[in-house]
Amino acid sequence: MKRNSVLLIVVIFLMISGIRAQDCAGYYPVKVGAQWVVTSYNEKNAVEGTSKMKLTAKTPTATGYDLNVAVQSLDNKGKNQMDNTLKFQCKNGIFYWDMNQFLQNAMPAKGMEGMTMKVTGTQLAFPAKLSVGQTLENAEMTVSMESGGMSMMSFTWKIFDRKVEATESVTTPAGTFECYRISYKMESNSGMKMEMTGIDWIGKGVGVVKSQQFDKGKMKGYSLLTSYTE
Repeated sequence: MKRNSVLLIVVIFLMISGIRAQDCAGYYPVKVGAQWVVTSYNEKNAVEGTSKMKLTAKTPTATGYDLNVAVQSLDNKGKNQMDNTLKFQCKNGIFYWDMNQFLQNAMPAKGMEGMTMKVTGTQLAFPAKLSVGQTLENAEMTVSMESGGMSMMSFTWKIFDRKVEATESVTTPAGTFECYRISYKMESNSGMKMEMTGIDWIGKGVGVVKSQQFDKGKMKGYSLLTSYTE
């Protein structure tokens, strides 16, 4: 899996998991029609890609609601790379994301004919309230590709050592937001091991406002919330 795909998973996953209210509405858009854009940059401040998202449906359930979010991923030249609809669930004050649905579309189709994908692991979890000094739970995921009952390839990803470090005001092209700053460590392995650290700034009602990724202390890329409308 390419580095850009891994970072896109992280950005969307962290954006989704930044929710703290009991009805799941605290740190993620929940109004149908809301649209937001996250732009990713490399260490030289050049655009690497853009993710355009729109909340298209909110369906009440007995324990909360389900959300559908349309995602369009563009490369650094604005060419469409992937269109997908992600489904999220708020259940008893906890937000859930079926990672399998995203990965099935993120993995390349060429060369995968006849293979089946299996996803196992844990999801990111946030307590009902965030506060400076908290240590948050780890999460990990394993994706395996099988053909005829035989393992052909696998991808592992985990995020750990998650800490709520501070509250800060962050300004991006989308506006100025009061955020929690959360640091974490990340490790992925798809035949080649990649270890990184990251920091995310999560704003109320909009999700991830700013995100930075580091390799051995050197910033390798970052993303900004560049547009948000309801």
